[in-house]
Amino acid sequence: MIEHKLISEDSHQILIRPNPSMPWPQLKKIYLIFACFILIIAITLSTINLYLAIPFYGVEVIFLGYALYISSLRSTYYEEVKISQFDIDVAFIERKKKIRV
Repeated sequence: MIEHKLISEDSHQILIRPNPSMPWPQLKKIYLIFACFILIIAITLSTINLYLAIPFYGVEVIFLGYALYISSLRSTYYEEVKISQFDIDVAFIERKKKIRV
């Protein structure tokens, strides 16, 4: 996603960031819904004495949480380009940390 802001008549700011799939609060809700669904399946399997499959469901929930966390973390990095009449400033921003190039 590219955003353009006009700072003044001679200077512009361009923000280049990845498209986040969902905001973090919504990702947490979806993760909890999947975890509850998998818990219901695990309880159902334990009532019919299929205990061997239960650890795999736990591993699935852990991997799903890790994947959702990494995808939301990667969407916090963006690039900021400021263009003025005599200067071009490029900065890579990771949350609050700025790296100027």
